[in-house]
Amino acid sequence: MTQVQMSEAKIERRKALRALRSTELIDAEEKIVGKLARLLSGNAVNEAEKRLAEALNAVRIVGIYSPLLGEPDLRGIFCDWLDLGEGRTLALPFIDADDMMSYREWDPEADGNICRDAKGIISSTGHAVEPAALIIPCVGYSNACHRLGNGGGFFDRYIARVRQADGAAPFLCGVACDACTVSPSLFEPWDEPLDCILTESKVLFR
Repeated sequence: MTQVQMSEAKIERRKALRALRSTELIDAEEKIVGKLARLLSGNAVNEAEKRLAEALNAVRIVGIYSPLLGEPDLRGIFCDWLDLGEGRTLALPFIDADDMMSYREWDPEADGNICRDAKGIISSTGHAVEPAALIIPCVGYSNACHRLGNGGGFFDRYIARVRQADGAAPFLCGVACDACTVSPSLFEPWDEPLDCILTESKVLFR
């Protein structure tokens, strides 16, 4: 498959998965939130859940996201995560006029700290931070922990930039609906997988 064919295949698969995800979201979101609440409070039921809980509870700054249509809303459960440990901080992505994404500290209890970025997505007026873990929405995912996103490339470019500057990327956890799987063959050699994928029924590590 040529690069052009692969790009076209991604576009078609993304379109189909968005439609599928919209039908799965209500049930999936409730289960994903429940699973996160359980494992973050120390009640993981298997080794993969335990690894995810340890990774998230070991860091001080977690980058989450403001959900777009069809994406699970995890802001509430991560607000609860703030209260489970000292010195914890949440951050939201902010895309500027040059299409560069960064993260800004977000205090859910502060007044007047919400804004919209250059793409109209809800973000924060807080100062720039570099999260040690990122929770990233997926349109689709592979069992090898590849992520199919919305097609803008913002997360991919941010991760590449941080990796180039620091020599390592944050811990990367994708969030997806179970049904939205894609074949690893859809991805190119430079499409680096995430560290793990969280769905309503499982946690996958690469």
